[in-house]
Amino acid sequence: MKRIITGCIAAAIALVSGLVADAQNRSIQFAPEGITVEEMFAQAKAQGKTIFIDCYTSWCGPCKMMARDVFTNDDVADYFNKNFFNVKFDMEKGEGLKLNKKFGVSAYPTMLFIDSGNQCLVHTVIGARKPQELIKEAEKALNPEYSMDRLKAAYEGGDKTPETVGSYLKVLGKARLTGLMDEVAQDYLKGMGKKKLAEPENWEIFSDGVRNLYSAPAQLVFKNRKFFTERIGSQPVDWKLASLIAIEAYPFTNSKAVGPDADFDQAAFDKLSAFLKKCDDPCVPAILLPMRATKANQDGDLKAILECLRENLEEKVLSPQAGQFFVASNVARLGQATDPEIRKETLKFMDDAFEAATTDMERAGMMRMKGIILRFYGDAAASEEAMAKSMEYGRRNAANYRK
Repeated sequence: MKRIITGCIAAAIALVSGLVADAQNRSIQFAPEGITVEEMFAQAKAQGKTIFIDCYTSWCGPCKMMARDVFTNDDVADYFNKNFFNVKFDMEKGEGLKLNKKFGVSAYPTMLFIDSGNQCLVHTVIGARKPQELIKEAEKALNPEYSMDRLKAAYEGGDKTPETVGSYLKVLGKARLTGLMDEVAQDYLKGMGKKKLAEPENWEIFSDGVRNLYSAPAQLVFKNRKFFTERIGSQPVDWKLASLIAIEAYPFTNSKAVGPDADFDQAAFDKLSAFLKKCDDPCVPAILLPMRATKANQDGDLKAILECLRENLEEKVLSPQAGQFFVASNVARLGQATDPEIRKETLKFMDDAFEAATTDMERAGMMRMKGIILRFYGDAAASEEAMAKSMEYGRRNAANYRK
C-alpha cells in the first residue's frame, strides 16, 4: 500500500512539474520554414489575422536574443499566437529577399505588422524590445488609430489637422520612410508664415518631418533664426538646423564619398558649399572641413588633404574623437604619396598630431597610423618602431582604464 501511495505521489509531482514547465515555456508559433510570401498572405487572409514578420539575419546578435528570450516569453507567446499570423524570414536569402524588396528593411532586427487583406504595412518596430515593450507595439498594430493605412487614407482624403499629420509622420518615421515624411511635412507647412510655423504643433511637424535643407520651411527658419529661437528655444532650433545641414552634407562626408565607385555630385557639392559659406550656423566649420577633405581626396590633391588635416590640428575644428577619425579617414590616401615633400610633410603632421594628443588612447592611435604610413612608404624598421610605441601607449591606456 505504501509503495502504491509513493508511486501516486511521484506521478502527481511529475504531472504538475510537466504542467508548470509547459506553462513557462510557451513561444510564438511561427509558420513552417519554407513558406512563400504568397502563401503567407493567403493563409493570414484566410484566418483574418494581421501578419507579424520577424525580419532577421544570421549574423544579427539582437535578433538571436529576441528569438531566445522574448519570443519564448509566455505573455508574448499568448498575445501573438492569439492575434497574429506569425512568420520569420532571413532577409538575406530566399523569400526574405523578395520581402525586403517590397518593404525595404535595412536594420535588424525589424518587426513588421502587415494587413493581410490589402498587404499594406500597418506598423514597424526597429530594434530589440523587452517582452512587455513588444506587446505594447503589437497593440498599436491592432489599434486603427496607429494604422499607417488608416492615417494615409485620412491624410490623402483631406484630413490635414496637426493631430493626423503628426501621427502619420511618426508612423512613417518608424517605417523609415523619410522621403515621404519630408513630402508630407512640406505639404502641410506649405505657405505657412513664421508666426504660424512657430506654433508648437506646427513646429513639431517641421522638426519631425522636414529633411530638405533647401525647402521653403527650412529656409524660413534659417532666415528668421532669432525669431524662432525666442519662441521655440535655442536647443531645439539649433539641433534641427544642424541636422538639416548634416543630412545634406552626408553624401560628401561619409566613408563611401571617395573612390573610383563614388557617385560624387559636383553640382550638389558646389550648391551646399555656397550655402554654408553664407550660413552662420555654429556647426558649419565642422561640416565644411570634412567636405573640403573629401573633395581633395576625390581630386587626388594630397597637398590639400594635408592642409585640411593641419587646419583641424591647429584650430581644433573637430572634437578630439571626430578629429582622430578624420585623420584615420585620410591617411590611407596620403600613404599613396610618391612626392618626397608630401611624404615628409605627412610624417611631420603625424608627429605634431602625436605631440598634441592629450590621452594615451589618442597617442596609441596616432602612432599606429604613423606606422601604417611608414609601411606604405617602404620603411619597415621605422614602421615596426611606431607600431611598438602604439602598443605601449595602448597598454598604458588599458592600465589607466582598469584603475
